[in-house]
Amino acid sequence: MTDIAKEVNKDLENLRTGYSRFESLDDAVKLDVDENVAAYIGLPISELLDYPNWYLKNGKHFYFKERTEVSSLLNELLGQDLSEFMGLPTIKYDIVENSEGRIIGLLSEDIRKKNVVYRQCRYFREDERDYIFRVLTDSTVECDQNFKRDLTYYVVRNYYSSLRDRLCNSEVIVSEGGYEIPPLMDYESSYIDPMMITYSDPLITFTFNEDTIASLRENNEYFDEALNRVMDYSYLEALNRISKKHNINIPYSIRSYYMEFQQNRKQTMDYMGFKVNSKTK
Repeated sequence: MTDIAKEVNKDLENLRTGYSRFESLDDAVKLDVDENVAAYIGLPISELLDYPNWYLKNGKHFYFKERTEVSSLLNELLGQDLSEFMGLPTIKYDIVENSEGRIIGLLSEDIRKKNVVYRQCRYFREDERDYIFRVLTDSTVECDQNFKRDLTYYVVRNYYSSLRDRLCNSEVIVSEGGYEIPPLMDYESSYIDPMMITYSDPLITFTFNEDTIASLRENNEYFDEALNRVMDYSYLEALNRISKKHNINIPYSIRSYYMEFQQNRKQTMDYMGFKVNSKTK
């Protein structure tokens, strides 16, 4: 596969066109990192310390992600597009430029719901982890069907994109009715390893092979639905959508990288026994 360091990590200014109109932080106020701001935004102070780039703009909270490479910026935009294609809630990004007109990263409005409880997965009890695993893999488990569907789409979506960004601070929404997948974020570490077999994040660790795929197909009525949906995803169409939405130029060499990833990923999954019905070539 083409070397991502050589072919994808090119200067961000190659994305700019004469029609590009990016966001700016010039009219935004950077928020201090203290207990009052943490409470104001609704984050633990420990998380605000780890992720301090919060801004107030037009009366709303935004988070700024500095991105210095085309790959990391496009991975985030593609991650958003794939989640939307899968019908999963997701963060929404705008490209940001500085006062000198250089692209410096991404800006996203706060997507956290108000008046709900977020639980970081690293604080899950073992019985909670076991329950969520059984929701995915056991047809006899009583659960909210919306959560089961979203969880299945979540795992299939992340696995297809070889996502490595579901870190220990990933969250679920906890309510009296059970659990809910919150809007997804952090897609940078995707599209790198098309041969990935084991899917792992704080919610689920799952090794896909012919036996486990057959078991999922038998015990999860949403698995084939999610699988066929994701395998109909076209990176060419996605890049065209992103290019049009942000008025950016995506060079041919970069498009080729993602097309090659798509081809290799589908071949790998077919070889492993997923046996999907894809309309996308």
